[in-house]
Amino acid sequence: SSEQQAASSKQRAMVKTYLKYVPHKTLGVVSTANACYLPGDSGAADSKDAQQQQQQQQQLCVCAALERIVVWDLKRSAPRCTLPTIVSGEEDTAAAGTGVATVVAVANGGADAGEANVDRSLVAAGFNDGSVCVWDARKQELLVTLHGHRSAVTAIAFNRLGTLMATGGKDNEIVVWDLPAERGLFRLRGHTNAITALAFVERFNVLVSSSKDTFVRLWDLSTRQCVQVLGGHRAEVWTLALNREETRLLTGSSDNKVRCWRLQDKSAAAGDKPHIKKEKEEGADDEVEEEAKTPMPQEEYEIAEPMGEMPTPLSGVNVKVTHLHFSADGMLCAFVVADRSVVLWKVNSESEILRKRKRKEKREREMSKKQKTGKTAATQASGEDDESEEDESVKMPEEFVPLSASRLPSKILSIDFSHDATKLLVSLATNCVQVYDVLSAEEGTAKKAVTTLRLSGSVEQQGHRSDIRAVALTSDDSLLASASNTELKVWNVQSGSCTTTIPSGYGLCVLFVPGNRHAIVGTKGGKLEVYEIGSGQLLETIDSHDGPVWSMCLLPDKSGLVTGSADHSLKFWSFELVKDPAYSAASKRLTLHLDKTVPMTDDVLVVRFSPNGKLLAVALLDTTVQVLMADTGKLYLSLYGHKLPVMGLDISDDGLLLVSGSADKNIKIWGLDFGDCHRSLFAHADSVMQVAFVPRTHYFFSAGKDGALKYWDADKFNEVQTLTGHHAEVWCMAMGASGSFVATASHDKSIRLWTRTEEQLFLEEEQDKRLDSQFEATLEEQEAFVARNDPNRPEVAAATRKTLATIKSGEYLLDALELAKRERERIEAYEQQMATYEREKEKSPGDVVPPDEPPPADPQLMGSNPAEFVVRRLAGIPPSHLEQALLLLPFHGVVDLLSYLDAALRGRGNGRGFVDVELCCECVHFLLTLHHGQLLLRRDLAPLLLSLRDESRRQLQRRRDVLGFNLAALQYVRRDLERNSSVRFFDVAEKLAAKKKEQDAKKKKARKPAPRSDTGAEDELRVNIIERKKR
Repeated sequence: SSEQQAASSKQRAMVKTYLKYVPHKTLGVVSTANACYLPGDSGAADSKDAQQQQQQQQQLCVCAALERIVVWDLKRSAPRCTLPTIVSGEEDTAAAGTGVATVVAVANGGADAGEANVDRSLVAAGFNDGSVCVWDARKQELLVTLHGHRSAVTAIAFNRLGTLMATGGKDNEIVVWDLPAERGLFRLRGHTNAITALAFVERFNVLVSSSKDTFVRLWDLSTRQCVQVLGGHRAEVWTLALNREETRLLTGSSDNKVRCWRLQDKSAAAGDKPHIKKEKEEGADDEVEEEAKTPMPQEEYEIAEPMGEMPTPLSGVNVKVTHLHFSADGMLCAFVVADRSVVLWKVNSESEILRKRKRKEKREREMSKKQKTGKTAATQASGEDDESEEDESVKMPEEFVPLSASRLPSKILSIDFSHDATKLLVSLATNCVQVYDVLSAEEGTAKKAVTTLRLSGSVEQQGHRSDIRAVALTSDDSLLASASNTELKVWNVQSGSCTTTIPSGYGLCVLFVPGNRHAIVGTKGGKLEVYEIGSGQLLETIDSHDGPVWSMCLLPDKSGLVTGSADHSLKFWSFELVKDPAYSAASKRLTLHLDKTVPMTDDVLVVRFSPNGKLLAVALLDTTVQVLMADTGKLYLSLYGHKLPVMGLDISDDGLLLVSGSADKNIKIWGLDFGDCHRSLFAHADSVMQVAFVPRTHYFFSAGKDGALKYWDADKFNEVQTLTGHHAEVWCMAMGASGSFVATASHDKSIRLWTRTEEQLFLEEEQDKRLDSQFEATLEEQEAFVARNDPNRPEVAAATRKTLATIKSGEYLLDALELAKRERERIEAYEQQMATYEREKEKSPGDVVPPDEPPPADPQLMGSNPAEFVVRRLAGIPPSHLEQALLLLPFHGVVDLLSYLDAALRGRGNGRGFVDVELCCECVHFLLTLHHGQLLLRRDLAPLLLSLRDESRRQLQRRRDVLGFNLAALQYVRRDLERNSSVRFFDVAEKLAAKKKEQDAKKKKARKPAPRSDTGAEDELRVNIIERKKR
C-alpha cells in the first residue's frame, strides 16, 4: 500500500550513515621477500642507448613489499613507482592480489640480451592467498590476475620468450599458465610437500621442479607427465638453477651439499631425434600427436644424470643451501649457505678444463722424466686409456671452482646478479636491500684470482630494521615519528618519505613537544630521550624510571607531560629551557624538570588526561582503570570488569565517555559521570592494543594483535568498518588532530595511513562484504578438504579453482542466458503469430485481423540479437575465470549456450556482426568434453552438434587462411626490404654486439700498445716530416 511504501522510504531516510575510511599510504616497507634486477628497455638503437640500458639495469630493482610491488631506484635509494594491484577500469578489488607477496620473478629472456622477440618487461608476483599478478613494468600496468593455488605461491618461472609461466605453491601443486591467452593450461601433481623452485628447460620442452619432499622432478610439458625423478638429497631441496646453455642443473638442500646434474637426451646421444623434440615438431598432425602422447619406456626419458656433489665452505651437517643463481654470462654462480653467507663459484668451460688437464699432464710427464721412474709399456698404455676415459667426462670440482664466501649482517631472502655480473643484489630480512660489487683481484706470488664482495649501496633509510612500537603525530599533522628498538624516524606525511633517522634506545612511547621541533622517547630501560628534529641530535638522556616507560601524555596546558612506568609510579614533568655550552653558546636547549611523583599500586600501562584537564585515567596491570582528580591526585572512579590488563584507553572530547581495550579481546565503554559500563563489545580476535576517539565525536578506532583496525560508534554500539591491511600485530596508533586520518604501525614494519573520504558508508553493505569474505573462506576450506582426502587424484588436472570471482562470473553468464532466452521466446512468439496470420490470410483474405506490431526489444541486449549478446557476455568474462564459469552451468543452460554459439557462428559465416571465433570454438570444445555422455544420450541434439561441427571447422579454416595470407605478405615485405637494402631485417642486435666487440678490442689495444724498435720510430718521424713539407 502507499502507507507502507511511505513508511519504508521514511525508514530508509532515517538510516544512519558514516563517512568511509580507506587506505591512503604505506610507509616504511622496503623489501619483505625476494628482489630482482629490473631489465631496461630492450629496444636500444645504438651503443649509447645500450650503455644507458646497462646502467639502468644496475639502477632499478623490483621488490615485494608486503602486498605491494615496488620498483626502487638503487642510485637514489628512493622508490621509482609502485605497480598497481587493480586492472585499469576494474572496480572489483577481489580480482587483485590482496595478500602478502611471497615471491617475485622477472621475465629476463634467459641469458641472451639480444633476442628481439623477448618481452623483457614482464614482472610476476605470487601472494600468500594463492593469486598471481603479472605486470608490464615498462608501462606500469597490471595485465592479469590469475587464481590457481589454494595457498601461498612459493616459486615462479618464465620460459625464455615470456609466453609460458609456471607457478608452484605450498599446496604441493604446479600450475602452467599461457600468458598471451591469460588462462591456465594444466595443473601438475606429484610432489608431497611445498614447491621451492622451478625452471624451464626449453631444449627438451621440460619443466624442472624442486620440493621439500627431497625430490627434484622433470615434467614433460607435451605429455604433461613426470618423466624423471632425481633423488640423492637427504633433506629438503630448497633451490635449483640452470646455466645459460641448459646443460647443467644445480640443486641445493639442507644437507650442506650442492649437487650437479648433466642434462642430455639419451636418444640424442644414440643418434636419434629426441622423443620430446619429435613430439613438438610433429604436433601439427592430430594422429601423430596422439601417437607422441603414448607413454614411452622410462629409459628414453633419462634427461638428467648425476655429475657429482660438492660440500659448502661451512662445516655442519644441517647447513641449508638456498638461492642458487647463475650470472647472465654463465661464468659465475652464487648461492646462500646458512641463511647469511654468500658463496661465489667460478664456472669453467669445457675448453678451459681440457686446457688445464693438458697442462697438468705435461707437468706430470716432466716430473716423471726428472724422477726417471721406469714404467712398463702396459702400464703406460693402461694409464693413457684411463686418461682418455677421464677426458671424456668432466667432473664437478673441475667445472665449479670456489672463489670466496662472504657473511652478511642478517638473514638473506634472495640474491640476483646484474646483467654484466659486476653487481650482486641482496634482499635481507631486516627490511632492506643491499648492492655489492663483485670485485676480482690477484693475490700471492702465484697471482691467484680472488673474487670478493664489497658493499656499494643500500636501500634502508626508508624503513625500520625491526617492528615499530610507537608512533606520534605533530599538532598540524605534517610529521609523523616512529620508534623501534634501535632508531627513531621522522616521516613527512604528505610525501611519505623519511626525513630524519636518529639512533635511539628501545622506544616504547613517543610524543612531540608543543612547537613540533622536539620529540621525546620513553625507552624500555626507563629513560627519557629528548631529540631535536631539525638537526637529528640527542639533546639529553634522563634517568626517569626504574622500569620500562610504557606511556606518556601531555598535560592539558601543554606545559609538560606525565609518564607511567612499570616501577609503580606516575611522574609529572615540566618543560624548561636551559643554557648548555655543549649545545650552543647563544641559544638554550630543551630539558625536563621533575615536579612530583605519584605512587601507584601496580605497573602503570596507560595514562590519559581528559580534554578539560580535570581527570587523569590510569590503566594498571591489575586489570583496573583508576580515574584520578588531575589537581589533587585523589581517586575519583575505579573501573573494573576486564579479565586481563587494559592495553589502551581514551576519553572523548566532551569528557562523557571513556573507552578501554584489553588483552581479553574486549572493549568496554564507560560513562565518566557515574563510572557505569554502557556496553562490553567483543572487538578483536586477539588482544586490543590501543583505542582512540575521533576528535569531537563519539566514534573511536581500535587496533588489535589480529592485524585489524576497527571503526566503532560508541552511541549505537555498532562496528562501523573493519580496515584490513596489516599482516601482523598492530602495536600502536595515532589519531590526526582533525580526525581526517589515522596512522597505525605494526610488527610487519609498516606504517599505514587511513584517510577519511566523502563517500557514505552503510552498515548493511559492510555486513554483506563480511558475509562474502566468509563465503570465500568456506569455499577454500571445502576445496582444501576435498584435495586432502581424495586418494585417487590425477597427476594432471585443470589449472583454475573456484573462487568468489568465478562464481560471480558464472552468475553473470546465467543472467545473460536468461535474458537471451526471454528475447528468443518473444521473437519466436511473434514469428508464430505472423505465420498463423499468413496462413489464415490465404484462406480468407478479407476477414483476418493482422497481428500487433512486434514488441520493443529488451534494452539490456543493447540492440544485438540473443546469440551476439551471449557471446559478448562470454567475451566479458576474464579468460582465467571462463572454465569455472562454464562449470557452474546446469545442463539445460549448456544446451542453450551451444545453440547460441551455433547461431553466432552461422551469423558470422553470413557476414552479420562480429563474433570471436576462437572464443566460441574454445567454449564448444570445453562443453562437449565436459558433458560428452549426456549429449550422446540426447538424440534431438544431433542436428545441433552436426551444425556446430561444420560451422566451427569452416570458421577455423577461414581464420587459418587469413593468417596464412598475412604471414605470406609479411614474408614478402621482409624479402623486399632485404633485397632493397644492405641491412637484414633482424640483425640490429647482431650489429650492436659486433660493434661493441670491436670497441672493446680497440680499448684493449689502446691500453697495451705494441713495443716498437728505435729504428721504426725514426722512420715514422722522417715520414711525418716529409708529409708536413709537402702540405
